[in-house]
Amino acid sequence: MRWAKNVVRTCMNIKVGEKVQVWVDEPLIRQGLVLVREMKGVGAETLFVVFPDSIRPIEKFSETLSATSKKTDALIWWFNKLVSDAELGAFLPVFTEFTVDGARIGFGVYIDDDMLENEMSADYTEINQRTEKLAKFINGGKNVHLTASGGTDIKFSIEGRRCLADSGFIHEKGIFRNLPAGEVFIAPVEESANGVVVFDKSIVLAEIERGLLKTPITLSFKSGRVVKVEGGEEAAKLRKTVEEAGKGADVIAELGIGTNDRARLMGNPMTDEKVLGTAHVAIGDNVHVPIGGKNEAKIHIDGIIGEPTVAVDGKTIMTKGKFVYS
Repeated sequence: MRWAKNVVRTCMNIKVGEKVQVWVDEPLIRQGLVLVREMKGVGAETLFVVFPDSIRPIEKFSETLSATSKKTDALIWWFNKLVSDAELGAFLPVFTEFTVDGARIGFGVYIDDDMLENEMSADYTEINQRTEKLAKFINGGKNVHLTASGGTDIKFSIEGRRCLADSGFIHEKGIFRNLPAGEVFIAPVEESANGVVVFDKSIVLAEIERGLLKTPITLSFKSGRVVKVEGGEEAAKLRKTVEEAGKGADVIAELGIGTNDRARLMGNPMTDEKVLGTAHVAIGDNVHVPIGGKNEAKIHIDGIIGEPTVAVDGKTIMTKGKFVYS
C-alpha cells in the first residue's frame, strides 16, 4: 500500500533497529497492523498500542507508556476520532515529553481509509520541496497581513518566530509533525494580533460534527485575544469550548498555509488545513503543540479559511489562494 510505504519509508524514514511505537484507537486496528508489517519489513522494533473505546474519553495519560519515551526513536499516533477536545489536551504534555527525549512524532486524527488512499498517498518528495520553499519565503519576516474573500482581515507580528515546514519529512530527532502533511505554520507574537478572522470552511472542534461549516464563524481579535465570537450554532459551540478551557484558550496560536495538492476540502480538518491554497488560524496552545510560541492552554483549535491573500512585510506571497512568488 502506497500510504504505508510513504509513512514508514519516506515520511518517518524508519531504519533498521529503531524502536518505534504505533498508537491507534479501536477503529484503526487494521490500519495500524499494516504499519507494523511495513516496519517489520525495514527491520524496526515495534510496539503496537491500541486505545479501546471502553476507556474513552482519555482524561489522563498512562504513566506506563509515558515511561517509554526515552527508549523511543519514532512514534506514529493516529486516531479515527476524538471523543472530546479535552481528550487531546491530555496528550499535549506527552508529546512534549517524547520530543524532548528525542522521539520524532507523526500525528493524525480523524484518519480513515479515504484519507490514506488520497492525502497520505501523495508524492511527499514533491510536497517537501514546495513546503520548504514557502517556509523560506516567510522566515525572517516581521509583519503579516491576512485577508480573504470571506471577510478575514487581520494583522499580526511574526518577528523572532520561525516558520516551520510540515512537509511530511519527519526525519530529525525531537520533531512533531502531522501525517497526512502539507503545510507551513508559524506562531504569531501572542499580543500582536488585531482584526477579524472568518472560518468559512471547517474547524477542528470535537463538539462540531465533521463536515464543512454550515455558517461561517467570525472571531474578532484585540491584542492577540479573541474578544468576540459570532455566527450560528457552531460559533456558540466554539465559544463554550473556549470558555470551559479557561486560561490561554482565547489567544492566537498559529497561522498555517496548505501545500498538499492531493488534499481535499471535505470537512475533515486533518485534510482541510493541508489543502493547497487554503490558510488556517488557530487559537489556544502553541507550546505543547510545538509551533514555537509561548502560550499554554488546554486546547488548540484550528479554523480553515478559503481563498486567502497573504502578505509578509508588504510583499504578497499568495493572492486568493494562489502562490505568486517564484
